[in-house]
Amino acid sequence: MKLVLANADYGGTPGGGLGHTSDEGEQLQRGLESAGWTLAGFGYGDGCIDVPTLLERHRPEVVFVQDPRDWDRESAGCCDVRVSFERAEALADWSGYKVGVFKDAASSPEFQAGWVAKLGLDALVVYYEPEAVRRAAPWLPWGMELVRTHHSIDATMIDAIDLSQPRKRGVVSGSTSRGDYPLRLAVMAQHQRLGLDYWRHPGYGSTGCRTPEYLGMLAGYKVSVATASVYGFALRKIIESVAAGCIAVTNLPESDVLPEIDGALWRVSQEAKIGEVEDAVAQAEAAWDLDAAIEWSKRACRFYDWRAVGQRLSDSIEAAA
Repeated sequence: MKLVLANADYGGTPGGGLGHTSDEGEQLQRGLESAGWTLAGFGYGDGCIDVPTLLERHRPEVVFVQDPRDWDRESAGCCDVRVSFERAEALADWSGYKVGVFKDAASSPEFQAGWVAKLGLDALVVYYEPEAVRRAAPWLPWGMELVRTHHSIDATMIDAIDLSQPRKRGVVSGSTSRGDYPLRLAVMAQHQRLGLDYWRHPGYGSTGCRTPEYLGMLAGYKVSVATASVYGFALRKIIESVAAGCIAVTNLPESDVLPEIDGALWRVSQEAKIGEVEDAVAQAEAAWDLDAAIEWSKRACRFYDWRAVGQRLSDSIEAAA
């Protein structure tokens, strides 16, 4: 039996938030559920949030822990304190296999390191190249196993979009909250010169999912400038851009090959300047073809749909355990 300490607020809790801005966390846990895992916590089953009780009641072989930054009541990222687990540190003395998700390797290092130690985790699920994650988080315990997954999409959202609609040249979008995106910030500052539209990030919180709106916006462009951050991470918007029928101009390192869709990426160097991006956008726009865009979108939907990603992740965790 495999158990997820899940966060109902990702999808919206009764009497609480409307769901997180991004459905990434919800797709992660629902993907595992579709692969046979049981979701536990507030909003699931009997609503129990006491970890020792859950371990005794379910007697799992493997436990997956959702991101504590989003459920720990002491964290600013916890939008609904009812989802906060109690006595979670009991996992450290539990003999089964314990794995957590490690989404933003360069953020909140003290908080994240504290929870990894407190829970006694055996492995972390990471969305990015393990080597890149270790560079961004040098505090990771020596020998900590990193299980690679990829960001997911919901293929049904793409099915609801007319990919053959008229498209403008290109768009740049994404968070500007920290200094992790120097190329993105430079492109945003010069977006008019580059002939790009700028889509402002809606922020984070439990105010309702904005992913369908974002995908629909992307489908109105031929080119999406989707940078990889200073850490070389394969961010979700790269996959979303291809799924929506765009050519993704990105500085994702060539070493990180995205299965099924890598041919839809137009790479620039990791240290690219505006001139290189300007040339890449012009070339990508000229190369864009509707039939090819639809084929790349189909490939993205087959491989990165949250159900397929969840099954592969479940298999990888079982193999690691």
